Amino acid sequence: MSQQAASASGGSTLAVNRAKQWQIALFPFNNAATNVYFAFYNYFVYWAVLYLTGSTFAAIGGVLVSAGVALAVSTFAAIYAPIMRVFDGITDPILGGIMDKTHGRFGKFRPYMIIGNIMLAFSVLLMMIIAQFVPNNLAPLQWFLYCISYIIYVLGYTCQCAVTKAGQTCLTNDPQQRSQFVIWNMIGMIGSIVLVNVMAGGVLTNEAICPKGLIVYESSLPDGVTAVYSLRELLENLATNNLGLASVEGMTTAELLEAVTNGGIITNLDAVSLVEGGSYAITAVEGGVEISSVTVYSVQGLIERWAVDTLNVQDFAGYASLLDVPTDQLIAAMVDHNIDVNALIAEGLGTAENGGTPYYTYLRGAAYGIQFYYIMVPFVIIVSAIYTVMAVAAISEKDKPEFWGVSTEKPAKFRDYIDILKSNKEMRWLVLSSGFNKLASTVSTSGAVAFLVYGCLMGDYNGLYIPFYALCFIFMGIFFLWGSTTAGRKGQKRGVAQFTAFAFLFYIGVLIMLCIYNHDDPATHLSLFSMEGGFHLTINAYTIIFIILYGCGYGAFNCCDNLTIPMVADCTDYETYRSGNYLPGIMGTIFSLIDKLISALQSLLLQLFIVLLVPGLTALPAEGTPYMEGMQLSAIICFCLLPMAAWAITIFAMTRYSLSGKRLQEIQAVNAVRKAAVAGGMSMDQAMETWKTIDQVPAAFVYNKPPRINKKTGEVIVEKDNILDKIYNFIFTRRERVSGVPSSNAVDIPEEYLTDEVRTIIEEANAKANGGAAAAAAGSETPVAEDNADDSSES
Repeated sequence: MSQQAASASGGSTLAVNRAKQWQIALFPFNNAATNVYFAFYNYFVYWAVLYLTGSTFAAIGGVLVSAGVALAVSTFAAIYAPIMRVFDGITDPILGGIMDKTHGRFGKFRPYMIIGNIMLAFSVLLMMIIAQFVPNNLAPLQWFLYCISYIIYVLGYTCQCAVTKAGQTCLTNDPQQRSQFVIWNMIGMIGSIVLVNVMAGGVLTNEAICPKGLIVYESSLPDGVTAVYSLRELLENLATNNLGLASVEGMTTAELLEAVTNGGIITNLDAVSLVEGGSYAITAVEGGVEISSVTVYSVQGLIERWAVDTLNVQDFAGYASLLDVPTDQLIAAMVDHNIDVNALIAEGLGTAENGGTPYYTYLRGAAYGIQFYYIMVPFVIIVSAIYTVMAVAAISEKDKPEFWGVSTEKPAKFRDYIDILKSNKEMRWLVLSSGFNKLASTVSTSGAVAFLVYGCLMGDYNGLYIPFYALCFIFMGIFFLWGSTTAGRKGQKRGVAQFTAFAFLFYIGVLIMLCIYNHDDPATHLSLFSMEGGFHLTINAYTIIFIILYGCGYGAFNCCDNLTIPMVADCTDYETYRSGNYLPGIMGTIFSLIDKLISALQSLLLQLFIVLLVPGLTALPAEGTPYMEGMQLSAIICFCLLPMAAWAITIFAMTRYSLSGKRLQEIQAVNAVRKAAVAGGMSMDQAMETWKTIDQVPAAFVYNKPPRINKKTGEVIVEKDNILDKIYNFIFTRRERVSGVPSSNAVDIPEEYLTDEVRTIIEEANAKANGGAAAAAAGSETPVAEDNADDSSES
């Protein structure tokens, strides 16, 4: 029976591998499972500060830690994390090669999903729970366990994360189904990254759930200072000697402050710093001697600072302010919150008479107490495990040899991996596109740039960042739905090219908004609301326009970033078509490696265009960094120009990338007929020599997208090119075209290589085609449907 008689106008099970809808929905949660740990990763550094500075419980309770140890831990965390990122990149292709050689009874992908998730769970258990049982006098072992835990984390993350890209190749090759990954991945992102951030940064900040800690770092005296008064001691001294008070017993610090201020003794005492700054800038005159800008912490001051940060005045009936609460009551409250003040009280601070004792500076880096980790570690493990089970269930039916490329008779060798980099030009263009898209995303959305724009320029980081973050998720949801629909109907490449161009255009508007910003003109500042005099909106026209432009640009480029993930599966199909090798592991991990190397430029670019560009700035901006000359230009470059340059490169790469439309149809058709022949006993080399172009492929193996039908009338919807279609086709589709007409020179599979399954499917396709021809002869709309199907495949 002729294999080219079968019409593919309605699709073909020989040409396309589809998954069930629930499988498409659940598999992206493998990415969510790793994103849960990725979001929790930020707290690894906090744990290092707590754990590696000495006794975990003592540090959280308020131990005095030497400045040398604190600096060592901070430096270690700053250096070790980038080293692990490099290590992560190196392990990617190694793991990909191992995955490609895996052909076990449990599949190619499922073992790495499960093993990877177990390693991730073990890494945080070892780091944050098991390691606590190491005695405090074994500091080298504590550091060793932390490093080992981090390495296990990286290996586990690589194992599971690699499957996200590689596993799509066997799940489905239907472009419309692959495009749905974007929507379900966004849902998984909300259920992972957003969930962890809300839990850790919102729910568990409640003091009743997780008591906070406090680390006090010991420092040396400032240069030129030989005697230090504590604030309390200074005020008592001034009050008794200069005001003639017989006794200050029973007076609170606030009362003493008011007395000496009203008495005109202190010319400048920054009282606000008692509540907000954590340090005291004092200019006082006593006996003709001026004490100027001395940074001091007394035991009293530490206790009061802790109380302001962690308690509420309502906890102490009858007091208008925490500064009015007697010290003994505040100490009792600290004890109730598991804060050990004995060391603080015992050390105290020297007076001018005995002089020479150190003063103390306060660091809120231990805000995440031990209870926080006791809750977050099992929470992260359980949520990620649930997502992994969902993803494993989704891929189980498809993680079998019959869905792994064309053949397994050609085991991959090391030279095949080198050949991919050398000959798979589609992969090179995709990596370039995705890498620069990721670079644009990581630079423009980095914390340093957020502090620069919302804090330094606009002056209200806390009031702007979270609301803008929430608004961007709304825009992102809209663009993800739009992008998924576009990619499903017109191809992944169309989605990336179109929405990258949209992001570029919207950011031209954002660029203009930042250019007209004037630091001295509030009308050009972002503003949403104010709490002064009660809550009231302060939003202006500048803010409204900025939200629309930035929100649309943010949604567009995030859509592009996610659309490139299923395109790795298309490149894997192309590699099978080009070389005969099925290498999803190495394809996905090479993609990740190059992607990480390009995005690693983020730190260099931020240092170059923020720190070096702004005179007087010695570090990346943080909360509280003041506005300085040059910051507007720095924000324009990092927030707009660098991302726009990256998107211009992405758009150019998409003009060279060809895996969409007719080109992708040809690749899948050739792979399908080769696979059927090899399954019947033909050698892979013979199959590759027999079928090279779509005109050689029998019609039963050529998939054309079914036409869209009007549900009310039953008529075929004939789509006409709109302006976006015409622009896209003119710029991006030149390399997608193929020279041959489908099945015009079809070469049938020899009878001796036809399996019963393939023969049956061909017969069913022929029967369906004959029925369609009869309907066409009777005057049905089928010929119109076929014409429309051809148009759909070209789009």
